[in-house]
Amino acid sequence: MEEQKSKGSYLTIVVIILLIICLCLGGFIYLNKDKILEKQQDTTEKEGKETETSTKIEYNKDGYFIKDLMKRIIYTDGYSHNEFQVYAKDKVTVDDLTELYKNELILGHEVNFIKYDQLKDCSIKTFGKNIYSTPPKQFQAFCSKYILSEKGDFYTKEEIGCGGIGYRYDYNKITKVESDDNHIYVYQRAGFQGEDGINKNITTINENGNIRYVAKDLVKKVEFTDNVNLDEILDRLNEYKFTFTYDKTNNTYYFESVEKNN
Repeated sequence: MEEQKSKGSYLTIVVIILLIICLCLGGFIYLNKDKILEKQQDTTEKEGKETETSTKIEYNKDGYFIKDLMKRIIYTDGYSHNEFQVYAKDKVTVDDLTELYKNELILGHEVNFIKYDQLKDCSIKTFGKNIYSTPPKQFQAFCSKYILSEKGDFYTKEEIGCGGIGYRYDYNKITKVESDDNHIYVYQRAGFQGEDGINKNITTINENGNIRYVAKDLVKKVEFTDNVNLDEILDRLNEYKFTFTYDKTNNTYYFESVEKNN
């Protein structure tokens, strides 16, 4: 009987000790809950950053994706040399581009008709903003004029013609690609065919309201028919940094700016 009482007392003491430990531990956790939560949050943020770093995309400078990005801002039509305005200043943004060139970039290629809603969507994809929040009655692109329908829902093409052949834009090479969470930076060296050969600069001239682009600063004297090894003159050409910004809403990258990098 005494042995049972002794065991019961022992169990009681053990239970009391466990209760005291639990109460102390609970009190410690309560008093230090903010610090514990902060530590957990810091750990979660670090793990998140490590995950982001480990899954960061490295873009192939010669791959289709980067070439497609560049096509969104450089369009060579073989007649006018509108694409040269991209290189005519130390820094060029969307607002610096002429309406004609913006229209050509938005359309991508000459079409017979386009819906107004498509025009808006293409402008957002290309420039990150709606160039046509209000539908214009007409706009010009390539060698055509596009006229708005009576209902205001689509445009039809009316050819107006264009003449002359601009300088050749054959000398360009992407040298590297960088990126962060919200941007892709494409570095390109470019040269332009002038009257005497390959030039590294373009000058903007405004004559009677018409913009002209003149190649200057000769890099290599060459005939139009000559084959040129671009790698031989690459380091003498200007380098340009193209910035494309990520639009999470539309899951696309749009052109932000281009600036001379040297």
